[in-house]
Amino acid sequence: MKKHAGRIGYYRPEYKEQAYKLALLGATIKEMSAFFGVDTSIFEYWLRHNEEFRLRVDQGRVEADSRVAFALYRRAVGFAYTEKFTARNKHGEVTRVEETEKLIPPDVTACLRWLALRRKHDWADTTKIDIRHQAILDVRTMQGQLSSPDISTEELKLALKLALVEAQTAMTNNHQEN
Repeated sequence: MKKHAGRIGYYRPEYKEQAYKLALLGATIKEMSAFFGVDTSIFEYWLRHNEEFRLRVDQGRVEADSRVAFALYRRAVGFAYTEKFTARNKHGEVTRVEETEKLIPPDVTACLRWLALRRKHDWADTTKIDIRHQAILDVRTMQGQLSSPDISTEELKLALKLALVEAQTAMTNNHQEN
């Protein structure tokens, strides 16, 4: 029987550069596995048993994450850039070139996101989680107390959803008042 060079699961050295580029694009292991036409377990085997391949995938991930982190940071603190305008006449000849300094102000949403990621203890929004846990406990308590066949589990789940919506509305109103 003849061996095929492209059989499923067969690793080729050129894969490391393709995987690097996919990692730069933010591809997941599942997406990279699909690109190479292999199961995720085979792709993970390649990562475990081929150091050059793993390093290139890791390098792509780190570079992509670094670029995004830098872009988020710039957006959070604001930045300046130079915009170039070239004017041409009807014959396509350059008549003047202008450069203008543009300022992008800091973005509050980007600031909050950055701080929530970097200083989780101080800035992460955990209020919703606390409310959800309290609402779940309340419904479980109600379910234990109400053993009547008149109230179904589905009705209790609906009550939980309504309680969560009310809690989120109250939290939003309190936040707007402060």
